[in-house]
Amino acid sequence: MPDRKNPEQVFTPRGEFNPSMYAPRRDLEEDFVNKLRRQENILVFGESGCGKTWLFKRVFAQQNIFYKVVNLAHASRNRSISTELLRIANPAGTAIHTGYDQKKGAGAAIPGVAKATLDHTDRYNITTEDPLISAIKKIRKDAKDRKAFIVFDNLERIFDKPELMEELADIITLADDSEFIANNVRLLIVGVPAGVKDYFSKTPNHRTIANRLIELKEVSRLSEYEASRVIKHGFETELGYKIDANNSATITQHILWVTDRIPQALQDYCLTLALHAEKNGFTVHPNDLQIADRTWLTGTLSAAYQTIESQLNERDTKVQRRNQVLYVLGKH
Repeated sequence: MPDRKNPEQVFTPRGEFNPSMYAPRRDLEEDFVNKLRRQENILVFGESGCGKTWLFKRVFAQQNIFYKVVNLAHASRNRSISTELLRIANPAGTAIHTGYDQKKGAGAAIPGVAKATLDHTDRYNITTEDPLISAIKKIRKDAKDRKAFIVFDNLERIFDKPELMEELADIITLADDSEFIANNVRLLIVGVPAGVKDYFSKTPNHRTIANRLIELKEVSRLSEYEASRVIKHGFETELGYKIDANNSATITQHILWVTDRIPQALQDYCLTLALHAEKNGFTVHPNDLQIADRTWLTGTLSAAYQTIESQLNERDTKVQRRNQVLYVLGKH
């Protein structure tokens, strides 16, 4: 089968959004679309890996909404949200008009000689506009007549930066400003649940900020039906693999249990399993699950090890206790 896709083209736990592997989430999508019809700015929250980014990209694409994403991790690194927003609105290589030159000539008449002209150029600088307003105007211009959003992603990355917390609070407050309203650009803020609560608790006048935001339902794990569709569609439709017919339900249930139906974990595990099945005749058998478990868990348990070790006191028994705890957790 020469046109068969590679597993990494289908299952994409990180990186570029793969629309063909999106699991429809009707309740969340309906809630999102309804909130898009209102004028408030929107807050999307959910645990890491639950598909917040995939959700807003899917809905924005369906609703033909123009948007620019500001990764607050970059803003944290550069210590400015507005500067990062201006950079996103004006990609590298885009000219920004900051002034103009005016050329003047002065003539001198000498008897019997042609008129001579002396040229000189005056430079006039344009008053520098606030980077936030400049970015908003640029986004509106690029969006044309479409709805436009600025997406602030990874909200939790600026909690330890009081100055950035205050800057974001100011931006949210300014969303009611006349220039914001005139350009009709709204905000979408994306973060984890604990992060959202922390944000409100640390931001001055958080009640005022809260009144300017409307929350989407929490983005959590997939339902059993949604996750099962991802598995079947990915292996059978996209990759053209076969899932052992006699054990299809067993294989699917195992994948759902191991990944807890977390979208990113589901994509990651299925990629591991698909890479193994690729060497095994493009068929997924129950025996493949044990190998996939070992490979996948070995690469993802380091964080769990560190969390458990941090709770153990005896240096000499850390490794033994850690393994015992992991064994007990696995049994439950």
